[in-house]
Amino acid sequence: MSFREWYKEQFSETLKEPLSDSDRIPDDEIDRLLDGREIPLALRDYYRVAGRHWMNSNYDRLLAPNELRREHSHIMFMDENQNVGHWGFNQEDAAENDPEVYLGQWEGDDFVWYDQGQTLSRFIIESWLETCTG
Repeated sequence: MSFREWYKEQFSETLKEPLSDSDRIPDDEIDRLLDGREIPLALRDYYRVAGRHWMNSNYDRLLAPNELRREHSHIMFMDENQNVGHWGFNQEDAAENDPEVYLGQWEGDDFVWYDQGQTLSRFIIESWLETCTG
């Protein structure tokens, strides 16, 4: 299973321009930046086709492979534009193709995670669609 073609179609339809080679992060660089950590295929494929695209930091910010960070039982892959919320997947789901996404945020002294009801691939594209159509 690959998400690459689907991501390319989504970008082409949304932005009316194709992704270019400069938008992608090559596999060997992804592997070097991950330093042995495992990530879901949906996220790896996104980095492969659009990991350097301007949309990744236009509003909410997709973290680079070496910036992924753990908070309790989740791996954060995206920060909300005001750094109040953070999206991630359950660390136990890192080997899955397309795991559920959770929103994490501080509530008093506790960091709480809420299921977003979307898989990672859908969430990433929905985030960019929302940014484009605001």
